[in-house]
Amino acid sequence: MKKQIAVLMCAISFDNQRKILEGIMEQAKAHDIKIFVFTCFINYNEVNVEKQGAFHIMEMPDYKLYDGIIVVKNTIQYSGIADYVIQKVRESGVPAVCIDEEVEGMHYVGISDYQSMRMIVEHVVKDHQKRKVCYVTGRVNNKEGTERLRAYEDTMREAALPYDKEDIFCGDYALESGRRAAVYYIRERGIVPEAIICANDSMAIGVCSQLELMGYRVPEDIIVTGFDGDELAYCNLPPITTVNRNQFRLGFEAVDILMHADSMEQYQKRIVSTSMAVGNSCGCQETVPLDVDELRRTYVSKTYILQQSVDAIKNMSSDFASVSTPDELAEALKKYVEMTDMQCFYLCLGSYDEIFRWKEKNLDGKIKQAEPSMTYTDEVKVVLAYEEGEFKEYGNINRQDIIPPACRNGMKSDIFVVAPVFYQKLCYGYCVSCNSEFPLRSELFYSWVMNIGIGLENIRKQVLLQETVKELNSMWVYDMLTHLYNRAGFYHYAEPMLEQMKEDDAEVFVMFTDIDRLKYVNDTFGHNQGDIYIREIANALRRHVGEDQLLMRYGGDEFVVFGRSPGSEAVEQQISQIREDIAARNKALKCVFHMEASIGYTTYQARQIEDLNEIMELADERMYKDKRTKRMIQ
Repeated sequence: MKKQIAVLMCAISFDNQRKILEGIMEQAKAHDIKIFVFTCFINYNEVNVEKQGAFHIMEMPDYKLYDGIIVVKNTIQYSGIADYVIQKVRESGVPAVCIDEEVEGMHYVGISDYQSMRMIVEHVVKDHQKRKVCYVTGRVNNKEGTERLRAYEDTMREAALPYDKEDIFCGDYALESGRRAAVYYIRERGIVPEAIICANDSMAIGVCSQLELMGYRVPEDIIVTGFDGDELAYCNLPPITTVNRNQFRLGFEAVDILMHADSMEQYQKRIVSTSMAVGNSCGCQETVPLDVDELRRTYVSKTYILQQSVDAIKNMSSDFASVSTPDELAEALKKYVEMTDMQCFYLCLGSYDEIFRWKEKNLDGKIKQAEPSMTYTDEVKVVLAYEEGEFKEYGNINRQDIIPPACRNGMKSDIFVVAPVFYQKLCYGYCVSCNSEFPLRSELFYSWVMNIGIGLENIRKQVLLQETVKELNSMWVYDMLTHLYNRAGFYHYAEPMLEQMKEDDAEVFVMFTDIDRLKYVNDTFGHNQGDIYIREIANALRRHVGEDQLLMRYGGDEFVVFGRSPGSEAVEQQISQIREDIAARNKALKCVFHMEASIGYTTYQARQIEDLNEIMELADERMYKDKRTKRMIQ
């Protein structure tokens, strides 16, 4: 059986992560290893509620089932999840490598963020002799952010160059925060820096773009540098002076460590060398090595994926709006799967009872809306399976198998990308793509998957609406305490029933039941005990009512049975059984009060009944007289 490595890394279509993954895949292919990538795509600035459902994908795998684990911790941008993942990985006992951040109990592969950033800052202040140098940080809650910032501060201090806190703009690695940084320095602070050093290339591109809009030239007026060596940095005009992090090598070395982990007595720490990639953005002659042919291939590939994806995502939203069940959604999804380059694809959803459960009862019997599943159920249903051009059917599988076990062990695929199907904090399931460029090259893959989550959320809301309507209907026709018909429900069903009995020239009977001493129980023991009394009498009646008879709670302590008369002897026997049932419940419950009910009945020819309500009132009046007589005798 092939060895299997789990990779935990978010936003794999980003250039930095994709290059790491390419290094992992290259080495894995050489050793015939299968790669399972657990990923999601969440921007740094998205609110927590939108992240919760996405990051549960990191909690899903059973790490003990893998031969090795690679964690790119700094890509898991959600408080608590990254630490949880590290804890679970260490508890598994499986050899593991953390890329870019040293973690106790794991091997490490990374770069020196500090020395790499010093290389850039020294180039700006020494080679270009710039004095007013500002810095745009990334997030400083992780190692790479703090180390790069420290390198800027130390280099500036050693060069005796003045800087203060206002010269440091707190960005978040996104292009837009680079734009905001340029506005902050020039419009808000009213300064024109000689140089702006950015903690990554995206922010450097954002700075260049905004400076151009404000009429400043790069590098003639302000020089700008980045960090990471992204493709976009090399293609930018002007090309960004940056640090080539050698991400491919990071991934390659991580797999190499796992391949030899059994023979290693100590945890490995490998530092991958970096280099400065000089572009025109600092004023130097460009030395960035651009492979034009590769650039063209990448451009054509991304453009093709983009065109396909945009059309598909637009049409998916429309198609999924009309489905009402998960199976209908899976059927509608088929044509969109076929449009992609995916060798195989699986859509696995959690238990429908957990996902679409809409209400539950507390111990006191009150109904409240239930929370749908916010994590993965132990068992999942493979609602869609696509394998090399054919759709296949599978049943339920253990979620830790990820895909059907026979496929997992027998398939030729080298890389499986496992992504969450979610909506905000709700977890519906996951999908798996195999040997596909789509998730590796395009952020639109996540929009494609998000459409599935939104489609399922629409289905859940439809179920909620339907169940709410059903509950409202039941409130209209049912008594909420006993769940018997109330008057409205009774007359709704009794009228057509009476008409049928008239056509059959049948005899009708009306049985009236009145709970004895209910007011005394309420006043003496409380209304909770009174409610128990009412429900017990209602249940006794329910257990002895025929299929062609209607049972109604007529008033506070009164019940009516109405239907086709089975004959006086049968009705008397029915009443006798009800009384015996009540007596048995008295013995079983051992209540502080004694349950008893007055029961009487009358019969009519159906054709003689003109007003059903009048008959009910006459029966009620007769029962009242019988009850009063009973009390006088007692």
